[in-house]
Amino acid sequence: MSTIRNVALCGGTHGNERSGVTVVQRRQAIEAREISPQSAQLADAAGPAPLYAGPGDPGTLPPARKPETFALTSLISNPHAVARNRRYIDFDLNRSFGNATLHNPHSSGYEAQRAQVLNRMLGPKGSAEPACDLIIDMHTTTARLGPTIIIRESDLVARYIAAAVVMELPDVKILSYLAEERVETASANASAAEEPAAGGAPGAADRPGDYPYLAEITPHGIEIEVGPVPQGVIRAETVIWTEQIVNSCVAAIDAWNRGRTLDLPESIEVYRFTEAVDYPRNNTGEIFGFVHPARQDRDFTVLRRGDPLFLRFDGSTVPYDGADERYPVFINEAAYYEKRAGMTLCEKKMIPVAAVNPISR
Repeated sequence: MSTIRNVALCGGTHGNERSGVTVVQRRQAIEAREISPQSAQLADAAGPAPLYAGPGDPGTLPPARKPETFALTSLISNPHAVARNRRYIDFDLNRSFGNATLHNPHSSGYEAQRAQVLNRMLGPKGSAEPACDLIIDMHTTTARLGPTIIIRESDLVARYIAAAVVMELPDVKILSYLAEERVETASANASAAEEPAAGGAPGAADRPGDYPYLAEITPHGIEIEVGPVPQGVIRAETVIWTEQIVNSCVAAIDAWNRGRTLDLPESIEVYRFTEAVDYPRNNTGEIFGFVHPARQDRDFTVLRRGDPLFLRFDGSTVPYDGADERYPVFINEAAYYEKRAGMTLCEKKMIPVAAVNPISR
């Protein structure tokens, strides 16, 4: 839990999720003074933004907060996919950072090779001296998720940042996953296509302790998810929410580096990933149903045994029969059809944050 000196702000990990791309392009333009020099001068003259400015006007694009205690590098993760407005070229980049892919000299496909480039540029994964200490990876979803951040629970810095973000922006929800030790070692000859692509959301069904996500190649990571927004589309409110969350993360990292004690709660509410639920399928494996209208657009709403889950093509209802009181997220996410995930289930938990306040370290 040392000082955060270098942070990467990544957009376009999925090329058709345009909000993160827009945020990166905007910050790069500001740095290059391509956005109104007068506006830049006014922003400079105004000095640093207050630590917690609140959600602000939802119709106003907030100024990009400048870090004061660390270097922030903005970059496009998957430029070829962004140029084509596609999620990926050959394989999901955000499932390409498992050790098997990163350390395979024979990895083929654009995303596998791009993952190795990013790992060298920002990591490498597992290094005691990585080039970057933390990645903020920006995403959008077609599901009605609202403004959300995703953390690995064992990452205490991410837990601190998440608590600070929610304190400033109470509408933001926290998704989390646990990174347990791996039981078996992945083959160095595995290809990107053999990396686990199921599970939809991070932590749902991937190899414990070796999650293949971009935010895992640095010691600390935050993922931002905002939705709903169609793939390939830029919506103002989604960009504004993303900018607000990024600004809040920047403020929290500055506070962390200064050892500033924030009035954080003793614990925060998280929705911890437990499993993915596939669509109904027929005998040949084809999808034979869709999300039940009573469940559609009800992300983060409690699901109990017996509640309608899917509607088959023959008109019959598939009820939920799993563990009681789960909370579905990424409901009917367009990108997860290929991952055999109609939704991802979570359990609601309270996890402590008081122990990671700067006064304790």
